Amino acid sequence: MGALALVTVPDITWLPALAAAGEGVPRLVLQLAIILLAAKLGGELFERWLKQPAVLGELAGGMLVGPYALGSFPLPGVGPLFPPPAATGTIPVPETIYFLAQFASVILLFASGLETDFRGFMRFGLTASIVAVGGVVLPFVAGAMSAALAGLAPSVFDARALILGALLTATSVGITARILSDIGKLDTPEGVTILTAAVIDDVLGILVLAVVLAVESGAGGGSLAELALTGGRALGVWIVLTGLLIVLGGVVSRALGWFRSAGAALATALALAAFSAFVAQSAGLALIIGAYSAGLALSRTRARELLAPQIRPVYEALVPIFFVVMGMLVDFRATGPLLGFGLLLSLVALLTKLVGCGLPALALGFRPLGALRIGVGMAPRGEVALIVAGLALTTGLIGTDLFGVAVLVTLVTTVAPPVLLVPIFQRGGSGLRRVPVTPPLVESGLGLTLPGDLFRVFLPRLLQALESEGFRLALQLTTPSGEDVYELQREGEVISLRSSAQDHEVRVVIEATLPDWQALVAAALQRAARAAASEIEEGTRRLVAALGQSSTPLSPEAAQGR
Repeated sequence: MGALALVTVPDITWLPALAAAGEGVPRLVLQLAIILLAAKLGGELFERWLKQPAVLGELAGGMLVGPYALGSFPLPGVGPLFPPPAATGTIPVPETIYFLAQFASVILLFASGLETDFRGFMRFGLTASIVAVGGVVLPFVAGAMSAALAGLAPSVFDARALILGALLTATSVGITARILSDIGKLDTPEGVTILTAAVIDDVLGILVLAVVLAVESGAGGGSLAELALTGGRALGVWIVLTGLLIVLGGVVSRALGWFRSAGAALATALALAAFSAFVAQSAGLALIIGAYSAGLALSRTRARELLAPQIRPVYEALVPIFFVVMGMLVDFRATGPLLGFGLLLSLVALLTKLVGCGLPALALGFRPLGALRIGVGMAPRGEVALIVAGLALTTGLIGTDLFGVAVLVTLVTTVAPPVLLVPIFQRGGSGLRRVPVTPPLVESGLGLTLPGDLFRVFLPRLLQALESEGFRLALQLTTPSGEDVYELQREGEVISLRSSAQDHEVRVVIEATLPDWQALVAAALQRAARAAASEIEEGTRRLVAALGQSSTPLSPEAAQGR
């Protein structure tokens, strides 16, 4: 008995809570099943039959199964799957699912950064930045003024007005790229300008959101000077964070290449994205800024080739959850009284992008048709606009009424531009006032196939040889099919190089607009081949010399044993 008296009775008061949590797991699994089905069925419906982006179907699916629609009806033995919130201002979906949706938004922006053509981003940064700034400033000011004039905010500096302004700033890179790819206009002057400006737009839009959140968390309002100061601070933090990640990108890429176990590189990259998101959030920015910066930093390294195919299944499985959850947050009853304002704000959103991006394009060498294409191409909103609206709702800056308006604006500005963009791209020729960046090339081209390793040495030498003839590299991009495109110009003449990898080889096709170009290109190819051969020979000589200095002669016995 004495020995038994020493036995301590364990504390089991936590068991009922654990049991209750366990009972909630099957319900959570069922909720996730409904969300995934709504995402994929809605996306399939919109993409296959309505010829609209799948994201709209995912958003509509969320509205349908959410707490303000079918989700509020009880199911036998389960009850309401998504009951309406008990109090206004609370998140109308389970916290676990909402947290999963936020992590999905981190994956979304990390993948967007990873898919960004970093070289194109830097090369076309100046021109596209001017277009992007026009597409941010005008919509932001117009959105804030619209809220103030409609009586929804006491001034343009009120949080509700600033949030509506921030909502109108971002351009959907994914939707715009999909449209241009479908009509074969990705590599046109307008297409390159739109895509690069759309990426910058998203960064600026997220920074605008960070400024609004920072100002609102201070004195509950702001002034023009306070907005400028906070905006400069946010931009500085983002530049430092992105610069640091870019500097460390090569180290991270080599570290990811070290892994050999399945999925280890992807998991580590997602950990980097999550950590960068945490750092951004801790610095007063949004989570997604850090995630985008991490992806952008790795987009210029070999890790991009490693991670791109691996992240796609994760993206397709988790990112739709974010859009469905955003749709579930729409309260139709609260939005009803603001339906007229929502339609008016949608019109403002379309016109401000058209004017804000079109006028700078017109001043940068595009004729009215080209400026119109750029303005319409910059109009679609999408994932970033929903992220802005979702963060504003969950932080209490706006209510469900304005969130519904935000979703309506997203729907209208995503559906309308594709209808307009296709016909204005298919007629009228080049959008440039003078010589097109991509004039018609001769029908016959010069093709050659090189081993992949040799091509990486040969390409810079070929570009140098052509530059010695007076050509300059004017365009460099990667198409959605994975083909790398290089265009060199000289007084209106163009030489185009297109390379595509096939197994361990690279197929190169060279075309040009100038007469007797074959002789010029052949001479450049010979100079490039000699330079590449000399470089390879020198590298081989150094390797042999290094091996000779570091090797230790083997004794006859050791050599015989080996």
